[in-house]
Amino acid sequence: MGEGAHCIFCDSVCNGFERHEDQSGFYDCPVCGCYAVSAWDVNDRALGLKESRDKIAAYLYHKNKLLEQNRPENYVTFIGSKRHYDGLLPKHPNYQYVSLDEVKSFWPRRFADRIDRILQALSLKSRFFGDDVYIGFIEKCSMMFIQRNYAEDLDEEEDANIQASALYNYLDQSGYVNVEPEGDAVYFTLLAEGWNRLEEIQRSNLDNRNVFVSMSFADSTKPTREAIRDGIVKAGFSPEFMDEIIHNKQIVPEMFRLIRECRLLILDISEPNYGAYYEAGYALGQGKEVIISCSAEAYYRKYDSEEEKKYERYLKPHFDIAQKQILIWDNYDDLTKKITEWIKALIR
Repeated sequence: MGEGAHCIFCDSVCNGFERHEDQSGFYDCPVCGCYAVSAWDVNDRALGLKESRDKIAAYLYHKNKLLEQNRPENYVTFIGSKRHYDGLLPKHPNYQYVSLDEVKSFWPRRFADRIDRILQALSLKSRFFGDDVYIGFIEKCSMMFIQRNYAEDLDEEEDANIQASALYNYLDQSGYVNVEPEGDAVYFTLLAEGWNRLEEIQRSNLDNRNVFVSMSFADSTKPTREAIRDGIVKAGFSPEFMDEIIHNKQIVPEMFRLIRECRLLILDISEPNYGAYYEAGYALGQGKEVIISCSAEAYYRKYDSEEEKKYERYLKPHFDIAQKQILIWDNYDDLTKKITEWIKALIR
């Protein structure tokens, strides 16, 4: 590979090279941004990277390429299996893992979400009000969540352009954008009505009253759960516990959606739960406020016996989450009170 390579997911011409020593590939794509993959993952049919290429390309465009100005210079998104990511991390500490479940959960389920994300992308591309933004064919597919080769009786470009035209018409007729197609590409101008819709989205996010709770849901933690619930309610917010939400969707994509849509997340680390740490990390990556709580008993516990010391790293809470201050609670009444106070302090 090298200059003139093709992106695995969007097929843009890009810079890319393979590292034969660890069977990984690095790509600097003009549409997807900088990302890395394992060669094993690309060829793993069970994982399904190739089959999910449109969803991955759209995710990388919206969550990687468009945000690269706000990221460290050496930031690289890793797409694939956690096992291969863990194997590559010692050599490439700048890699940031994104699971395929997270990618799939980002794909809009509602038409309104799709429109909102297209408008957000155009706002990030616009240098000023009234700017004409040129979007090429491949970028258009990723920005507008187009499924290429969706219809078997059409070629890829014809199929994509039919889907895009329907979206152009809606955006234009709604007064959100001015659209000037140019072959397979298009010029977009984000209009006042489009900017107003984006402002309404921002206002609705500020009015969101949902608080997602990440913690161990073992029987022994039920009193902790109820104390957290009471604290959230007394602060005037609505608690969301994943195991209490009835839905008929895959649990992990649904969890990502709920975290994206919540106002803040509470992580209780009094009892070990590695999945909860992952949820909190995802929330932080989404720019959410995260309150970390821990019982004083767990926080100050000493591991004295040889048997305890053997498993200490699995039993003790991890306190290095973004160097955030931790809410230490003495009893359940204290937990409820402090949760209420901390929420009110964060959201004035």
